Amino acid sequence: GNFNNHIGLPFSIVHMPNYSQYGIFELGMNASGEIDFLANILKPHIGIITKIAAVHLEFFDNIEGIANAKAELLPHICEHGYAILPRDDNFFDHLCAKIPKNVTCLSFGKHHDADYRLLDYRYERNMSMLKIGIRGQEYDIKWQLVGEHHAINLCAVMASIDTLNCNISHAIKNMPLIYPLTGRGQKIPVTLHDNRVIFIIDESYNASVASISAMIDSIKHMKAPRKIIILGDMLELGKESPNLHQSLADIINHSDIDKVYCVGEMMQYCFDAIIDDKKAISYHNSQEMVNDLNKNYHRYFNHHDLIAIKGSSGTKMRIIVDFFMNISIESA
Repeated sequence: GNFNNHIGLPFSIVHMPNYSQYGIFELGMNASGEIDFLANILKPHIGIITKIAAVHLEFFDNIEGIANAKAELLPHICEHGYAILPRDDNFFDHLCAKIPKNVTCLSFGKHHDADYRLLDYRYERNMSMLKIGIRGQEYDIKWQLVGEHHAINLCAVMASIDTLNCNISHAIKNMPLIYPLTGRGQKIPVTLHDNRVIFIIDESYNASVASISAMIDSIKHMKAPRKIIILGDMLELGKESPNLHQSLADIINHSDIDKVYCVGEMMQYCFDAIIDDKKAISYHNSQEMVNDLNKNYHRYFNHHDLIAIKGSSGTKMRIIVDFFMNISIESA
């Protein structure tokens, strides 16, 4: 479970230690009114909206409905507080219009007008190298998270640190200590029974068109003889689900991904539209894939392959990650 809902948020607040100076809370939603309820409990001094994307569309008429649902946070920000918003987003002006007069708007992103701006992103020697601009000053940052999307979100973090009058230089010094969490981009070396080594990117926690696109963009910065992705269904997309799954094929076809395995009924729409050279196998569900891997994984993967695994949590892509982890343990 998580702590971003009507049970987890109050639980987190009442369990904050007495010595706490700051609290960082996620407010989750999959329907309108949920963030309004949670934000009214929290009443934050700083509110961050990272992105407006096509997720939970099953419960909304369109993406503007998602923007409005996330904007429910803004009226609950404390007087003289801060709203930190994504300057690159198509809904930036829409969100700004909903900020109360006594709340300051700050922006982040690659846009030339962003207050906290990503100026450069490179990936070298297993580290991301970033350059961020803050009020005319440039800061060089290293950290372990891969991908420009993470770098853009770091700009929002820097905005929070700056707004709280914390030491930016001290924060930057500690950025290399931050590492990807389980299911959120962790890179795992796996030794197969014949001593071949492959690398798993565990993105199994959740998936949307935006996050899969970001993952593919991240992979292009990594060096590997072959790049393989295993994609599971994206859930809660309603009537747009077939079209959104199919839209992934265009992203994949124009990427440096070598092979694609698909898992789930909806992801079949993606698989059918992928060019033949990139197609591997499509499965009905994650257990079917595990069963096949049990017999044939040694035929599918080569030494130093990079394999990224992603899907909505409900598709149970985690069991595919666990399969590879178990092989590595047995081979030790």
